Amino acid sequence: MTRTFTKAWLVVIALILVTSIPAAAQDKDVANHPRVKEALELLDIWVEAELGYKRIPGISLAIVLDQDLLWSNGWGYANREEKIPAKPDTIYSICSISKLFTSVSVMQMRDAGKISLEDPLDDHLSWFAIVRSDPDAPPITIRSIMTHSSGLPRESDQPYKGEPDLPWAERESIIELLPNQVTMYPPSKYFMYSNLGISLLGEMVAELSGMSYQDYVLKNVIMPIGMTDTTPYLPEEELGKRLAVGYSRWEREGDRKVMGFFQANGITPAAGLASTAIDLGKFASWQFRALAAGKDDPILSGYTLKEMYRVHWLDPDWNVKWGLGFATWRVDGITFVGHGGGCPGYRTHLLLNPKDKIATVSMVNAGDINPQAFTQQAHNVIKPAIDAALNGGDEPEAEPESEDVDYSLYTGLYHAHWGENAFFIWEGKLASLYLPTSDIVKGITKYKYVGNHTFRRIQDDGELAEATIFELDENGQVFRCSSHNFYSQKVR
Repeated sequence: MTRTFTKAWLVVIALILVTSIPAAAQDKDVANHPRVKEALELLDIWVEAELGYKRIPGISLAIVLDQDLLWSNGWGYANREEKIPAKPDTIYSICSISKLFTSVSVMQMRDAGKISLEDPLDDHLSWFAIVRSDPDAPPITIRSIMTHSSGLPRESDQPYKGEPDLPWAERESIIELLPNQVTMYPPSKYFMYSNLGISLLGEMVAELSGMSYQDYVLKNVIMPIGMTDTTPYLPEEELGKRLAVGYSRWEREGDRKVMGFFQANGITPAAGLASTAIDLGKFASWQFRALAAGKDDPILSGYTLKEMYRVHWLDPDWNVKWGLGFATWRVDGITFVGHGGGCPGYRTHLLLNPKDKIATVSMVNAGDINPQAFTQQAHNVIKPAIDAALNGGDEPEAEPESEDVDYSLYTGLYHAHWGENAFFIWEGKLASLYLPTSDIVKGITKYKYVGNHTFRRIQDDGELAEATIFELDENGQVFRCSSHNFYSQKVR
């Protein structure tokens, strides 16, 4: 597949970017609020532990608040062999997050009057032909494909993504083999995630626009948002440099192996884009911008975006919910939208909380890591801190008996034979977290200072429990602590 289109579009990228991207008008300096700083320090402690315990080569994260990139960071290596660090602007395959860009493209065409979501796909793709498992069933519509309820098979009828060469289906072979495939179910019966279906929608976008899918999404979505490090292919020339090397799952033998390079080829609309944590943060900020602008957003109406967020498919068991292209889910009463991606050697996730205009992005170059664990935990940690910053929350008042306590003296990582315990400042006081943990917020233990380098654990009902005693060396630095007469050594 030729990609000479990128050179032409990169020539005009400066013209596209002159459309201003408004900065967030925050009344408060959220990033420098004490509670936000505490939350970000805690998140850094947790991610570093996950990196070590799960032997993850590299991780990149970003947190967005409306139009601000609130925080971004990288841990480990984009290229383990060459010791090239993972950074917020490291490029990863975003795999199925690509589907969101295709879905936005489809909705642009819907809003332009070129299609209806109720149109049968074969109204716009003359070569779309597949054997129907139920010949009397309703047609396969654009809406049913966007909600993964069309009954189409998950993949094209050919082996791909297999090791060692990681071949991906070519566009021509997808078209050639399609008439031999059979639908899994009649439309609107079950959720059946389909890379094939979204790839066909990309072909429809190309057909209706008169340009390649790659050209269309670059010109009409990626560049207008200002995503300068996002491409509708993996930039092979950057592999091992800015493009992270992909690594396998943790093998039985006790290591990860380097995965081969790939292009998604005919599956590009479903899985072929590459991006960075910072650029996906821009994608999130654009969505918050569009929601606020309503019909006046130049890329896609905010009303259309809200329509995409809504649940358009609910499986009969009520467990699977899907919007128009977007996955949607609820945690602790908060509704989230977004999408994950998983390709050989890469796992990524984009989470948006539209109500509070918070987004988190995670990108990992390992094949067996759940990226949503990082986005969800990042959101859970940062949201209460952002709420405190925006709603007048200040540093907690010091208690009379602890006014002169330097809590930072006790912070750090402590080791014992049963595991690790990280002490840090939380809500202005000392707290700790056993590592590793799958739930940061629920794992936090809080302490009250009672004098003489001694703290007591605060129970959920406010009562004080066992004491933790910190011991200092001749230089006045903590070197260990004890609880129940068990010692933990401070390692850093």
